[in-house]
Amino acid sequence: MAEEKWTFVTAYFRNHGIAYFEMIIKALAEKPMGHKDLLEGSKGCFDQIGLVRKKEPKFCKNIDQYIYLVPMGCKDNNKFHTAEYHPWHKKDSDRLHQSLKEEYREKRAEVIERFDKLLDIAEKIEGQTPKLPPLDYIDLALQNSWRPDQMHDLWQIVHELPLSQQIKWFERYSHFKDHIASGPWDEIKDSKKEIMIVEIGSPGMSDDDISSWGPSLNDWIDTLSMEKKLGVGLYGTGTHNELAWRYLKKRKIKLKQTVFFDVKTKAFKEEARRFRSFQIHSALEDLIQQEKPPAPGTDWYSKERQQAQKKLQLYKEWGDLFSIVVIGNRGTGKSRMIREVFINNDKNRNDQHSEIVEINCAAVPESLAESIFFGHKKGAFTGADNDEQGAFGRLKKYYDKTQDYGVLFLDEFHHLPQTIQSKLLVALQADSDGMYTYTPLGHTESSKVKFQMILGTNQREEKLKGGGSPLFRDFLDRVLQRKVYLPDLEQSEIISAWSAVWKRMNFSPEVDDPLVGDLGEEFKQWLKTLTFPGNFRDLERLTILTADSIRENNREAIDHEILGNLKKTVSKDGAWTELSMEPQNKTYSNIPNMIELEPEWYSHLKSTEKKIRFYLANKLIDHFGGKQAAVDAVRKTSNQFSISTLNRWLAKA
Repeated sequence: MAEEKWTFVTAYFRNHGIAYFEMIIKALAEKPMGHKDLLEGSKGCFDQIGLVRKKEPKFCKNIDQYIYLVPMGCKDNNKFHTAEYHPWHKKDSDRLHQSLKEEYREKRAEVIERFDKLLDIAEKIEGQTPKLPPLDYIDLALQNSWRPDQMHDLWQIVHELPLSQQIKWFERYSHFKDHIASGPWDEIKDSKKEIMIVEIGSPGMSDDDISSWGPSLNDWIDTLSMEKKLGVGLYGTGTHNELAWRYLKKRKIKLKQTVFFDVKTKAFKEEARRFRSFQIHSALEDLIQQEKPPAPGTDWYSKERQQAQKKLQLYKEWGDLFSIVVIGNRGTGKSRMIREVFINNDKNRNDQHSEIVEINCAAVPESLAESIFFGHKKGAFTGADNDEQGAFGRLKKYYDKTQDYGVLFLDEFHHLPQTIQSKLLVALQADSDGMYTYTPLGHTESSKVKFQMILGTNQREEKLKGGGSPLFRDFLDRVLQRKVYLPDLEQSEIISAWSAVWKRMNFSPEVDDPLVGDLGEEFKQWLKTLTFPGNFRDLERLTILTADSIRENNREAIDHEILGNLKKTVSKDGAWTELSMEPQNKTYSNIPNMIELEPEWYSHLKSTEKKIRFYLANKLIDHFGGKQAAVDAVRKTSNQFSISTLNRWLAKA
């Protein structure tokens, strides 16, 4: 059975010009490429001079249409034609002559003479009136005895002309002139032509202004089904624009049916010809990551952190739902980055996921694990007083409502009880439609759901696969389909990270960020001397401590005394000395009986203090049924205890 047809989409070729587009159409007809072929890399090497000799307009049998996007703001732009520079200096004439000789062989003398005459006339006209609108070389050639059958020869220089002249040449004299529709999409959308030159945006706009030219293609995008097969050109559009990609990404396209490619000419060292051979390559992660800008507010991320974020963005955009394991030490921001990527707060976008179900696997009791994941029916077990939909049920409800997938995030998944690992392994066997099947406790009928599963861990892959790992190897092999490594907070990120965390904490009553006050430089230099083994978690603890210190002293900004006390409290290795707001004679004699003492606890007393506070904070919350209830109870004996104190205790290093 013949492969389903696909649509070729690219923006205008800024440097190579529209004649290059003609070459690519010919190349695709010479060696037909199916949609899957684009994923398999290069499909041969194509010689431009050889292609231009093929005058019969043939199309690839697998492609139903070719879309060439032209920003109208660039249509009459002529970056080559200025008073200081003409497109064909004498130094370039030798290369032009060489390519004309290569193409025309025995007729080369007549063709070279014709070109030289045209360019001499053009240079004289432009030299006399350099500030006039760009000279129309198409009309000039016809006025100087070029016959219509000779006008295709201008492909040799058409890339030097304004876009309006390139389109004019393509419509009238290219080998595909009878197969072209050109204009705004609304005017040509009903055309049955194979080639569509689509004018987008409005005159005077910037080709970087997506808001200007994007809406003019909405009608076309809306005609695409979720299964529409697209081939989207990237590199050929100019590496800093990528117009085709940037527009299509803005709309809700299911990228699993979109293949990205680029067209690369051979390097100068390999081939010194004016028109070099080219190849059509698959353009996957590297190209998309190069173009993808960092998420708002994350431009200060280190290169490694940005790469991790871009990788997650890429997997989200592909939408093929292979499971993702995010590996990073404690406090590196795994959960926050996943939310940054998979929950988009831009209300103008349609591709946001509003349902992320997060489970901390370290806190999942083995006896309730199946209910937490799959839900249960009332009466399914002792204590099951109500129906519960569970994580899978919540994601099913979201999928049934939106026909879009949510995200199941399993944090610290290396703590998953082995009984639930076995059941998850069965449930996560996707059917032909990519649906997972599960059965809530107490139900006899199974349900189906589709979602993106992401798993977080602070264990290295080697340890996860090691002999002492609690994870079944089959389960690990099933979920370890894609890996993203999140690096520790780097020293170069500390200052920017502090500003971002301080803003995010949204302290109330409000206090000034110490970095922007009178002591900003001193505070900045002090931050640079610190290490943060707990990464963002330690940074958050320090912002809380700093804000509390300022407010406890009835200040709105940090002063020398508060900064001095902070320096005494926080040592350079990240370990914190005593800064308790509880009375110093307050003791907890039963703590040693509540915790399992380990050698590292009593050999590192500062670390032990933090662990005890973390443990005590959780016990208080569990006992009194919530943070505020715990704070209210403790304040009966210590009015200095606050929600900030409790949060600081919970920020375990």
